[in-house]
Amino acid sequence: SQINISASNAAASFYNTTTVPGINYFTNATSVNASGADGSTFIVYVWANSSSGVNATRTNTYTIDNTAPVVYINAVTSPTAAASQNVSGNVTESNLNRVEVNGLSATVTGSNWYRVVSLNEGNNSVTAVAYDNAGQAGSSITYIVRDTSAPSTAYSLSGTAGTPPWYTSNVAVTLTANESGSTTKYCTGAACSPNMTYS
Repeated sequence: SQINISASNAAASFYNTTTVPGINYFTNATSVNASGADGSTFIVYVWANSSSGVNATRTNTYTIDNTAPVVYINAVTSPTAAASQNVSGNVTESNLNRVEVNGLSATVTGSNWYRVVSLNEGNNSVTAVAYDNAGQAGSSITYIVRDTSAPSTAYSLSGTAGTPPWYTSNVAVTLTANESGSTTKYCTGAACSPNMTYS
């Protein structure tokens, strides 16, 4: 990373000392290249001398962060008929600034986060983005299907037809549903009712 140095009405030199990688001195420097291990502290000391002989000093401390956050999303419930869902996860980042879910701020406690997400009918994408104090970002995405429509069913009969509604042979009953992923169950006999347990 490069740190730019400037001063007004300065006629002489800029100097700095830094803990990364040791102590260095720069004369008439207008920028400093900060390098070091992730999490290292970079200290810059600036001294400027004006043409009238007045000195000014300033010290700033910087932290090097070369690693973007890594964000995870816990397992979601999908499909669901609910209008919203509490989406949660965790993040790996020592200098975490914030977590956003679909562009809205998430509640963060330690390394864990959560956000209630509103769901539209159909497929919903949920994107979590974690930002660190250096402005780096890491993201993760998952999908939730909201389905509030009950499937419709149909049946067909095949066999040797007699006088309706009778058949003169064994009858094959074919059951179908119009929704992918739905399960078709059935019962036989006069005791069938909507509230019974089907086979």
